[in-house]
Amino acid sequence: MKKIISNKHICVLSILSIILFMLTYNNDYCNFLRINTFFGVIFSIFVPGLLLFLIFKIKTKQIIFSFSIILGLGLINIMMFGLLNHILYITSLLKKVNIALLFIEFSVYILFLLLIFIITRPNYSVKIILIKINNTKKLNYIYLIIVLCSTIFGTYLLNEYDINYFIAITLILIGIYPIIFNFIRNDHNNILTLYVLSLCLLWHWSLISSYLTGADVHYEYYYAKLSLENGYWNVNIPSNLNSMLSIVILPVYISIFSKISIIYVFKIIYPMIFALVPINLYKLFIKYFSDKLIFYSIIYFIFISSFYNEMSQLPRQQIAEFFLVLILVILGGNVLSKNKSSLLMIIFIISIVVSHYGLSYLLIIIFISYIIIKKIFEKPLQSCNNINLSKYLVAIFVIFIFLWYSTTSNSNLLKNITTIGSAIIYEITNDIFNTKTQGALLITYNPTFFHSINKYMILFSQLLIFIGILIVLFKKKYKEYNLNFLYLSLSMFLILVMSLTLPFFASSINITRIYHISLIVLSPLFLIGLEFIIDKIHLRKYKYNITSIYLILFLLLNSGFIYHYTNDNPNSIALDDNIDFPIYTEGDQFGSLFLYYYSADNQTFNSDIYSKYLIHENFPYYWNGSDTVNNNFGNIQNGTLIYLRHSNVNSFKLYSIIKIDSISHYDYIDIDLIIKEENKIYSNADSIIFYVY
Repeated sequence: MKKIISNKHICVLSILSIILFMLTYNNDYCNFLRINTFFGVIFSIFVPGLLLFLIFKIKTKQIIFSFSIILGLGLINIMMFGLLNHILYITSLLKKVNIALLFIEFSVYILFLLLIFIITRPNYSVKIILIKINNTKKLNYIYLIIVLCSTIFGTYLLNEYDINYFIAITLILIGIYPIIFNFIRNDHNNILTLYVLSLCLLWHWSLISSYLTGADVHYEYYYAKLSLENGYWNVNIPSNLNSMLSIVILPVYISIFSKISIIYVFKIIYPMIFALVPINLYKLFIKYFSDKLIFYSIIYFIFISSFYNEMSQLPRQQIAEFFLVLILVILGGNVLSKNKSSLLMIIFIISIVVSHYGLSYLLIIIFISYIIIKKIFEKPLQSCNNINLSKYLVAIFVIFIFLWYSTTSNSNLLKNITTIGSAIIYEITNDIFNTKTQGALLITYNPTFFHSINKYMILFSQLLIFIGILIVLFKKKYKEYNLNFLYLSLSMFLILVMSLTLPFFASSINITRIYHISLIVLSPLFLIGLEFIIDKIHLRKYKYNITSIYLILFLLLNSGFIYHYTNDNPNSIALDDNIDFPIYTEGDQFGSLFLYYYSADNQTFNSDIYSKYLIHENFPYYWNGSDTVNNNFGNIQNGTLIYLRHSNVNSFKLYSIIKIDSISHYDYIDIDLIIKEENKIYSNADSIIFYVY
């Protein structure tokens, strides 16, 4: 069934979004049902993104690509809108100007975009095809609703009653889908399924606790909260995170328009955006490979723990990776105009730079490697028919990195790039194949039984990816594979090799994050390599059954399900709230706030490693007043406050740095070696603060 959308519908949508947003924003009933949150997101992100999409006259080959580009334009629009407000001092986010004035300003901006659209496209119309729902799809939808409800209800039960059974059921339901896929196959089903499974995996981790969990996310929250409370973005704070508009502007504006806290922007909204990454990858690669191969490869991508564990703790990287995938959409030739493709490439390249400095560092190496590899292979493989990542685009990317990072955060990021670059050059010439790299330590490390199985499955995956690269390079079957993706695959694999051989390179970005990023383009090659091995052992008939079993085991290991139920070093906070991790209670929060409100300006604090993250929700990352207790106790001076969270109080131990001679590692030290009961100055059910004198 086809439906015609004209400029009349766009006008109605735009004006209606403004009216409904204004009517529902302060309505108590709408606030209870979160209707105002929905209209706030439509008003602030989707409508501006849609109008920009139409004004630029962008056309794509798939509706999912159009939707994602609209969302991407909406996100960068908010960041640039906030930046412009900061530069021109029209408004300072919240406190300097009345919220109503901010809403009026944004409404006028939408009407201005609408006027440009009407003038430039007076006869606009497009046909969309409505999807019919058959019985097979209904069964799939029922399954997805059950998984989604199980995730939400499961996290609620764990947070309120310490019951983890529903989370365990959720992981089993998600894990068995590769087998279900053999019986329910449909392109539209696959897209929705991948989105829901991705979102459930992200939410089953991010929705744990009413507070933020993890490490870096607390630093990010500090700078977002600072912008919100101060009413402006202080561009001169010397911190890498302070240069990221995905932290200091985007969550602040989303929080204001959607009327939810920044904490839940990070916990709910950002994962909903990031979950679009897998479905875009699915649609990108399906025209080159079979639907089963691509579906299973994307399942592998979302089943690895770094997708839902680490990314849930890194909101800025979620946004940056979404922009990266939009660049891949363009490189795949899915935008039907070379000029429009170039424009969008520049927009999304800039978006990555202002969203995540770590990914920007990595992309400098990847893009330069791409140019070199393209030069080597261009003649024998012929040039790509689609838009290329040209040296001019790479130059724009590098120049903008230097311009942005030199003008924000007191050039702190620019200094970091120089340091990392110098260290990498030194290691290539003097310290290559050092056994102390993160990758090498992963290979030589001997964990417990089930952790060892997971370790060898990941290492085996690297071998399969290498085999997949060789097959795509030399088999005629894949001669139509997009050369942009091939060059990027070779560049990404080079990055993995560097992670194994260069110590400083791996540690500066983190080997697990590098592997996760590389899988964005390498995941299909993993499946190609796996199919090759299965064929060689003459089990071709059962290859998808074997693949399904492999992926189920992979998820149950990576999610911590098997570790938890075999008591083999459990590591999932979604299954066990007794695990020591940066996860905090209400009492922990009150203890941290006591430090903030009642300590002197020059006060120093000591805590264990995990407590330090919570302290930095209220104190800047670059501030030197916070230190980690070590076993030498030499850093504890008179007048220092020692902060203990609930895990420290319950176990009488601190997770901290153990120094023996010149070697340091992380371990637990006894609290009674450091503190005395009479030194206690604050206590609640979960946290205690001691004063050293």
